[in-house]
Amino acid sequence: MKIRYYSLVICFFIGAVSVNQTYAQNETRVEGKVIEKRTKQALIGVNIKIKDKLIGTITDTKGNFILSTKTQPPFTLVISIVGYESQEHEISTTNEQLDIILSEATF
Repeated sequence: MKIRYYSLVICFFIGAVSVNQTYAQNETRVEGKVIEKRTKQALIGVNIKIKDKLIGTITDTKGNFILSTKTQPPFTLVISIVGYESQEHEISTTNEQLDIILSEATF
């Protein structure tokens, strides 16, 4: 009886790991940091969005962001915040690291 129970637990664990690995393989992860050009300070609340989609994130209090999506490369990220010039970055792999420097907008 114990052997049957342990076999069932092991099968469940292997199945859960397999599902998790399959999910992770279909996910694109982009992470990075956004800083201000002149001061080199982290920018908080910067929008990081996939162009022409409703998928995105914002930077945290240290200027860092992580965007995980099922959207497969290539796609374009739009980086924007009020008062700064927007940028676009082409994402071509499923695991990218970006360091973004934004300049103040001139009117």
